Amino acid sequence: MVKPLNEFGGWLKFFQIINIFSLILVTLYFLSTLYFTAGAFSLKNPLTNELKLSIAFMFTLFPALFYYTFRILKSLKTKSPHVPDEISGFIRYILLFSVIAGVVEITLFAAPDIMKLVYDLFRSLIQPIVINIIWLMYFRKSVRVKEFYGQNSSTDLSSLFR
Repeated sequence: MVKPLNEFGGWLKFFQIINIFSLILVTLYFLSTLYFTAGAFSLKNPLTNELKLSIAFMFTLFPALFYYTFRILKSLKTKSPHVPDEISGFIRYILLFSVIAGVVEITLFAAPDIMKLVYDLFRSLIQPIVINIIWLMYFRKSVRVKEFYGQNSSTDLSSLFR
């Protein structure tokens, strides 16, 4: 049954589920990087470039992604007019970190094959940009967001990186 628009449900619930899933994946990626790093050190093997990048991301991007995703989850069910703007701000930071990670990954591991490069560009840059812009627009235009929180986000695409 569909919940009334002034209750938590619909795409807001889906957004919550996606963020829980993201939090789990970031945590698993963090733990797997620790595991492989420990294995490389214990076997005294040289670290691969991919592992070096994962270690760098583990100490720079992962804590930020974890923090902002956690803050989104913490804010989601709070019925307050400032929450859509707060969540939109967190989404902008996640978008920024995702683009930085994508640029670094493509710069360091660019495939010589044009088809693989196009795939990497889509997976690492275009996909996170599109997904995050869709969520930013959802918090700006959604009737459920307006009914549940009392107002929509005032964020527009021109203020994306302010």
